[in-house]
Amino acid sequence: MCELVPQFNSEWFFSKLANKFDCKDDEWLTKDTSIDFLGIELSMDDDNIYMCMAPYVEKMLTVMNMKECTPVSTPINGEIEDDTPLPKDLSKKFMIGVGCVGWLVNTVRLDASYAHSRIAQHMANPTRGAWDALVHLMKYFQGTPNLCIY
Repeated sequence: MCELVPQFNSEWFFSKLANKFDCKDDEWLTKDTSIDFLGIELSMDDDNIYMCMAPYVEKMLTVMNMKECTPVSTPINGEIEDDTPLPKDLSKKFMIGVGCVGWLVNTVRLDASYAHSRIAQHMANPTRGAWDALVHLMKYFQGTPNLCIY
């Protein structure tokens, strides 16, 4: 025989949790209230729940000094061929950018995961070609900040 699971009482759960731990107030996703969870903006309408990272993309482009770049329509612009090593200051920025993109592609922006994988292969020894590919990918995000999963 199958045992019936009692209906989940969220108010009871949150009160017990708050009695034991110092917790923030609970938040509820509604059509009128979106939630930001670690850079992922959750929202909903009558039919769907949406996960978007537009605010995160904007912050990433600001960190990379690319807020005013010209958008492109594809995440990949060709082979990574230029093996010229990057200077140390640009290598650090490269690693920051690849890390930012890593968070995007491992959460919501699956459309850029292959491009990220190609670029991230150069983390140990960043090259001019990998940098150029990263810049192109940033331009792609500039043109597609509102792509989401729903």
